Amino acid sequence: MTPEASKDIERMVDIMTEHALKSSRITPTGHDLKTTRQRYREIMQGYAEKLYKAGCRFEVKGEWIGTEYDGYADGVPVYDVYECSVCGNEYHGDEPPSHCPDCGAKLKWGD
Repeated sequence: MTPEASKDIERMVDIMTEHALKSSRITPTGHDLKTTRQRYREIMQGYAEKLYKAGCRFEVKGEWIGTEYDGYADGVPVYDVYECSVCGNEYHGDEPPSHCPDCGAKLKWGD
């Protein structure tokens, strides 16, 4: 397997694992969280490898969610803090980038 393929699969596993944890009906903490995350990673590794071998490529999409604003322009809040809907990473600035610098997800902002 090429280094690029390994990197793509690892990214898929990371995102799928975090999504599974967020979607879980239980909220593990401490040691339980570490054990649960490890088990999810093992499961997701198998899925990601099968998907990759089948020709699937993973592009994560989400959106920037404005969480703090410093005023209004034309009656609309002007945000300066945004949160990635995929990983929860915060971005501080006037215009959020097209990709999350933390998880690499392709993100949109506004319409």
